[in-house]
Amino acid sequence: MKWAWAVCLWMWIACAPAHAGTVRLSTEDGKNLSGQSYGTGEKGVLLVHGSGRTGSDWEAFGARLGGNGFRVLAVDLRGHGGSKAAASELTPEDFLAMNLDLDAGVAWLKKQGVTSVAVVGTQLGANLALLVASQNSDIHNVVLISPGLNIDGIKVSGPLGTYKGPMLVVANGGNLAGAKAATLISGKAAGESTLEIVKAEGDGYQLVNTAPELDVTLVGWLNGAHGDLSERAERNLDAAQVEEIETTGVRYEDRN
Repeated sequence: MKWAWAVCLWMWIACAPAHAGTVRLSTEDGKNLSGQSYGTGEKGVLLVHGSGRTGSDWEAFGARLGGNGFRVLAVDLRGHGGSKAAASELTPEDFLAMNLDLDAGVAWLKKQGVTSVAVVGTQLGANLALLVASQNSDIHNVVLISPGLNIDGIKVSGPLGTYKGPMLVVANGGNLAGAKAATLISGKAAGESTLEIVKAEGDGYQLVNTAPELDVTLVGWLNGAHGDLSERAERNLDAAQVEEIETTGVRYEDRN
């Protein structure tokens, strides 16, 4: 079985990437968004970038997924990239409304005929992925890359108690605070959760693009191999360290 799995992974990495196509979306509150689509598969994946970034962060990864059986949409959140209106500045209310951007992306994927939807997000996108998954029954799987307890007003405390689907939490082991936060988030999950601590050159989109082994982990997870990820000694941090996380002066249990 090991050789068959290795062959599958080699074929996935070696396959030619799918070409991107521009997608235009409209949100429930009337915002016009831009995105890039890849592939034509029945498994849908929505890719969500972090604050100040764009969907182009996912270009290489989205193309690889699209060339290997996934229908992928990398959306530009409102106020970012092709979704940025002229002379507009993001407000706290804009960040709180970004869940509607993800809902629009999920709806587009469903219209393309996908049978399941996973959402993969980095940093702000990770927090949004968890929030929307806790509210949108069309989402069956989430991957949180470099999530935080509170990013731009998007908090994980509420959604963690509501979302009961599978969740993969990924963090850079070189960022102790980020790894602690990811460990806490994974440990507080209401459903199945796997924590993956990797060594990389940075967080968020940098982690995706500089940790080659993460490609294998992510595609395995998106293909349903939730219980087959290899165990790593550094994956789980000491529980006492996790309980010491303080970013706002209030422990996790007291954050709303």
